[in-house]
Amino acid sequence: MTKLRINAPVDQATPLIERYAALGTELALADVARNDAITAANTAADRITVPIVDEMTAIREQLEPWWRRNAATLLPTKRKSMELGGCVIGSKTGSTSVTFALGNDELAASTLQAARWSKAYVRVKPSVDKAAVKTALAGKDGDKLRALGFGVTTPIETFILDRADQSGTVTA
Repeated sequence: MTKLRINAPVDQATPLIERYAALGTELALADVARNDAITAANTAADRITVPIVDEMTAIREQLEPWWRRNAATLLPTKRKSMELGGCVIGSKTGSTSVTFALGNDELAASTLQAARWSKAYVRVKPSVDKAAVKTALAGKDGDKLRALGFGVTTPIETFILDRADQSGTVTA
């Protein structure tokens, strides 16, 4: 690869830019090939696994009612599961969860906030309204906000180099 001088004319930079675009095309084609290979592998695996999963589901559907009827006679005292035939079979109890009649968390929180006695059951998470602070920094409270350590960053100009999408080409 030719080293490009910083003060080189555009006709010397153009071949590098064109090479970058060509490499982008190669990369995009490699991604397409990879995705095709993944799709083929998944299809092959599905041909093998789908019948297995279907059979396991059918067996599970037969074993669950059988287990519910026979568990008490098979289980050791105070146990909910056991090893049998190379599997662990049994049951487990899930954890409890809070329900709310209207089913909406925001509505539940606002309902609790409205009741004086229930403040302890609502979490309030304060956060900085960054848009408001950014605007206020240019206004009457700007000096006070800067005294508290607030400010705005200066946007950084970043070099970009991307392959341009062209009609009929593969993109990465």
